[in-house]
Amino acid sequence: MFASSFPEWVLPNRIVLKRQKKGWDEEFDDEIVNYEKFKPLQGVVIPVCYGQTEYRGVRALVLSDIGGACVAAPEGAILTEKVMRGLFDQALRALAELGATHDDLKLDNFHLVEKAGQKAIMVLDLERVNHLPNKDTAIKYAGLNVNRLVREFRSHLECLEDDGLLIGKLQDLLEPAPSVPVVNMPMPAMGMFAGMRKPPGNLPPPPPFIPQKPFPQQPFPPRPPLQVSEEEPSRRSSSD
Repeated sequence: MFASSFPEWVLPNRIVLKRQKKGWDEEFDDEIVNYEKFKPLQGVVIPVCYGQTEYRGVRALVLSDIGGACVAAPEGAILTEKVMRGLFDQALRALAELGATHDDLKLDNFHLVEKAGQKAIMVLDLERVNHLPNKDTAIKYAGLNVNRLVREFRSHLECLEDDGLLIGKLQDLLEPAPSVPVVNMPMPAMGMFAGMRKPPGNLPPPPPFIPQKPFPQQPFPPRPPLQVSEEEPSRRSSSD
């Protein structure tokens, strides 16, 4: 009774109003549905949704303030690539357990927070979510999305390093590239020509090489002079 009359009594001190974007009526409705479907994950992987309101004539969602830092900001890029892979996997797998995958994979939609002294990833912006027919398919796609996010995170770290905004050293945050084992292939005992057919040993020796005399070059006969005949111009007769 009191909650319906005085909603501020059940709200935390800090909340977030997420207003509907212009022309995004359908996406706003989808996000309301997604928050309801993901209710077991509210406060764990996604923000808590307290309901819907209207702010300055525009619909808005009342969400909890999750705090932390956006992964796309320098303050959110402080963990190693290996640790971030595990956190991304934990968050996206939680959505996959409910048969869904996030369809707007960019670092801006992920926040690095701290819960009970442990780092965690919170997922934001649920307007674009894929609902798959079964959980196994969702988990498969979640693994692919984790790899995509890790590649984007690595590129983001390199950009921060170039701009002088990286907190920490780049070589300490990047995951070392996997080493490729070198396989030593055994060589045949008689070399690479061991399998070739040997010529018989009773062949006669080749004949000695006799150099040939160069073919004598005959000079070309002299060219006769060009004969040019000149015709006298025809004379007109006196009768003309």
